[in-house]
Amino acid sequence: MIGGTSEVDGQQVVMLSQVLADEINAGYQGMHDVEVKGVNGTQVHNLRELKAAIEGAIGEFLRLDLVDERVLVVNMQEAQEAGGD
Repeated sequence: MIGGTSEVDGQQVVMLSQVLADEINAGYQGMHDVEVKGVNGTQVHNLRELKAAIEGAIGEFLRLDLVDERVLVVNMQEAQEAGGD
């Protein structure tokens, strides 16, 4: 255990480096260089898990839990439309 948390094989620090300006994430543009701890309440340990959690997310909203107790929430449908999918 390191700092009260146990390490997991393949564990990496997952960082939200920058939030690009868009209507769907208005108010979040100032977030940068913060560690992502989970997606929709599920802890993620690396980029592969983050990708799988986002792609497998169901419901109206996507929630990113950040290490500093902040939360980023976006509407799933609007995010998919903005991403061109």
